[in-house]
Amino acid sequence: MNRNLRWPKSALLIVLALVLMHSLVPRVSRAEDCGQLKLSLRPDEAALPLHAPVFAALEIHNEGASPASVDLGKNFKGNLRLAFDLPDRRTADGPPYSSPPDGAFVPGVVEVGGGATHIQQLVLNEWWDFASTGAYRVRLRIEQSPQFCTREPLSAAAVVEMTARDEPRLTGICNRLAADAKSLSATSRSPRKG
Repeated sequence: MNRNLRWPKSALLIVLALVLMHSLVPRVSRAEDCGQLKLSLRPDEAALPLHAPVFAALEIHNEGASPASVDLGKNFKGNLRLAFDLPDRRTADGPPYSSPPDGAFVPGVVEVGGGATHIQQLVLNEWWDFASTGAYRVRLRIEQSPQFCTREPLSAAAVVEMTARDEPRLTGICNRLAADAKSLSATSRSPRKG
């Protein structure tokens, strides 16, 4: 029997592709790792004038020692569900996130290391327009994803106060956002060499 079998190149490429795909797939978290995750929602500012963008940090803190994976959905927003307790005492659900019309998206699985925190910025106006003055209680939960750490819902809440329209403050907010965008644009360009 000949023990010097040669694999065809196509078989080697398939094996290498499978190994690469396996290394890119996030590990499934064990149940004991999932119980250590804590979710919080922190608005950048507690009170804003009407028509201002409402930014909030979504934080997922892993209090455990082992890494845990969470599926936030398409573009890191698809599995986020927001509900709002409105100033007039009604409750409303924000619309589910919808992917861009071209269908392109980035998978939103994040692995949070032991003792680490995943932080991402959200613009809450994507889910609600905050068109009235008063206090809004924002409730966020992450949809269940059985293979990751959202077997049990993760949820958090925050309060944002919308005050009367304030043109000078809105101008200041717009100027700050424009400066931030300009600095991001400037740092993303690579310098040209002679």
